[in-house]
Amino acid sequence: MKRQTLHQLFTAAAHNDLPSKQQLATINVPTLILAWEGDDAHPVASAKALHKALPHSTLHVASKMDHVDEWPELISEFCLALQS
Repeated sequence: MKRQTLHQLFTAAAHNDLPSKQQLATINVPTLILAWEGDDAHPVASAKALHKALPHSTLHVASKMDHVDEWPELISEFCLALQS
């Protein structure tokens, strides 16, 4: 995954409204939430709120770009774990 791809994903997400907390709580599938400190469009507080609302979520917060560079591997590991 290239950084440009991540940018496109986050831009698309920024243009959508979140469902209510009650609606999120009904999502019964594993969910990977990725956030990075300093992202004004997607604040870490929003990621933490999602993590709290989604019953089967995993949250990773990047504090520097090196951590963001690890996201493709985190995504792959998350998806492979779903197959188990």
